[in-house]
Amino acid sequence: RDRSPSRGLGDVYKRQMQTLNEFVFAPNAIETMEPLFAYIQRQRRGFDNMGKNEDPKPHKMLLGAQKNVLTHLLHPAVQMRMSDTALYGNEYSLEQMMGELTKGIFEADIKRDVNSYRRNLQTEYVEQLIKISGLEKASNYDHLAKAAALYELNRISDLVDNSRGDRASKVHKFYLTDRIESCLLYTSPSPRDGLL
Repeated sequence: RDRSPSRGLGDVYKRQMQTLNEFVFAPNAIETMEPLFAYIQRQRRGFDNMGKNEDPKPHKMLLGAQKNVLTHLLHPAVQMRMSDTALYGNEYSLEQMMGELTKGIFEADIKRDVNSYRRNLQTEYVEQLIKISGLEKASNYDHLAKAAALYELNRISDLVDNSRGDRASKVHKFYLTDRIESCLLYTSPSPRDGLL
């Protein structure tokens, strides 16, 4: 019988990822709040706003919450802990976590329109993966995290390489594909480098 301290952590991590994908990263994560947006704007009274925009900012609000969760999950210490605990009982690998995160952020939108909240989230996730991978600037992540990030970037490039959805979705998918491919080309050795 396995008595390691990390025994069973894999199931806990899987449930946590399912919960995040269902409630934080889902396409309808903010749907129940949308009818309230018109009511959360401050009442205007003369000129007391001093030139500031008082409109509710649901995109900023939701992306801020999602970004906080992503920043935690993709933190170098968390990534290293995922790899380390796999050596002493954790059966949920860094690669599985990253794969489920990509699935939760992208899968529901493959064959349909991508709403504006998801476009923000997907772009933020791609930017964080680029940072982890070290494709543009040196990265302080370990090699396992860099490899997982690079793998997910390639997977995302394949996932969004289609022409489905409305115009905004097509523009978004084109942007993500171009962003990823530009990074991959930027770091590829050229014959001028003498590496080929």
